[in-house]
Amino acid sequence: MHSQSIKIVRSDVESARSDFITAGYVFGFDIYLDSVSRSNGVSFELQWDTPQYIKFSQWKIGDIGDRAQAFVMDKIDQFAGHIYAVIGTGVQLDSSIITNPRVLRLEFVLLQTAPDANKVTFKFVKPTATAIIDSLPQVVTLKSDDAVFKFHGMVDVYPGDADNNGTVDQSDFTQTLFYLGMGPLTKKVRTFKRQYASAYWTAQKCLRWDVAPATYADCDGNGEINMDDLLIITYNLNKNKKNIILENESDKEVPLAKINQSINSFPVSLQPHRDITSVAVNLNINKDDINKIRNIIPSNDFGDKAYLHYKVWGDQINLVVGSKNNKIIHPIENKLIDLFDFELAEGISYIRYEIKSVRAIDQFGDIFDIICPTSVNFENTENKKSEKIVNISYHNHQLFVNLLGEYIHSLSIVDLNGNTIKAFNYDEHTDNVNLDLVDIAPQIYFVTVKTTSGKYFAEPVILLN
Repeated sequence: MHSQSIKIVRSDVESARSDFITAGYVFGFDIYLDSVSRSNGVSFELQWDTPQYIKFSQWKIGDIGDRAQAFVMDKIDQFAGHIYAVIGTGVQLDSSIITNPRVLRLEFVLLQTAPDANKVTFKFVKPTATAIIDSLPQVVTLKSDDAVFKFHGMVDVYPGDADNNGTVDQSDFTQTLFYLGMGPLTKKVRTFKRQYASAYWTAQKCLRWDVAPATYADCDGNGEINMDDLLIITYNLNKNKKNIILENESDKEVPLAKINQSINSFPVSLQPHRDITSVAVNLNINKDDINKIRNIIPSNDFGDKAYLHYKVWGDQINLVVGSKNNKIIHPIENKLIDLFDFELAEGISYIRYEIKSVRAIDQFGDIFDIICPTSVNFENTENKKSEKIVNISYHNHQLFVNLLGEYIHSLSIVDLNGNTIKAFNYDEHTDNVNLDLVDIAPQIYFVTVKTTSGKYFAEPVILLN
């Protein structure tokens, strides 16, 4: 036979969030009877410590009968909060059966001043019920357990210290990538923006998220974990709470940070319009090509301290590239900057991909968009020029395109915004063309070529006056 008892059950949140309460928010729980069905009433005192942070809000009687009534009174003293409650079914004991064991709901609010990581303990004092036990009416003393909830309050967040270990290093990229995508639209999770968020290396207040470790992975403090947070890590890389600059003895912990010497690779490039120190890129890979990528490595433009971190989501890749010494890359007119290289599997010469977005950060912590081609399909061009399938050159307003062993089906001139400036179609036996581009404004364009066999090629071309 089960012992008669009374217990607290959180019902305002799912079980994963039932062990904590958040500052500034209402929380509540239900009072349940266990192994007490033949009863017409229960009374108890409920106490909680930390009354300076938790205030009683309201109550609601459970569904225990049409004639049920309750008396609930709260009292706060210097050491504890108190709820005094009496709940009755309104009928005689010998004819009263409680079919729903939830007798009362109580709601409280945790004040915004509540300190993070503090705890509150709720405990019953002298809970009793009138019940028929073994066919005899009795006043039963109910057993109970304390209910303990942890406070989620304001915490100090240092921008870039995503794992909250006091130092901004390579492990913070991994932590941010783990929680990438969490934000206001994530179901059953509350996220919060930081107060006066910035990239400046100082403690910034934020309300702890429901998923507590993710609070620190939101490096820019906007309440959402996205690619911008990776840029904040790059901006504060090597900083710690003691303001001591850390020096890495080697690059063993960053296996991708190496000079690109692979013959079977091609660069992904863009032309920044202002200084950059690191770049975050979101791109889609053709589903048939995703498994053809052996590695992604940073370009030489970021120097010998370059690093690159990436995460693959199905056919989507999110990555950040920069340098450990925050090397500043200055824009150069009519010159592309290589970001990274796709290293392809043996025997693979090209992949198809689409750049969705590019965000960058400068030496002052400002984050901004970089306009780039929206869709590019590259053929590997690292082999000797005589072995290239497509050769594209430009001189004196004339564009020359020549294919070896293939025929041109169509050709397009695309600007850095992804807009098609000119488009041409050709008959099935055209393998070279000469185009007069004197009417196109001088800047960097991409020449994209589709062959009659269905292959795609693209190369950047600088058009000068």
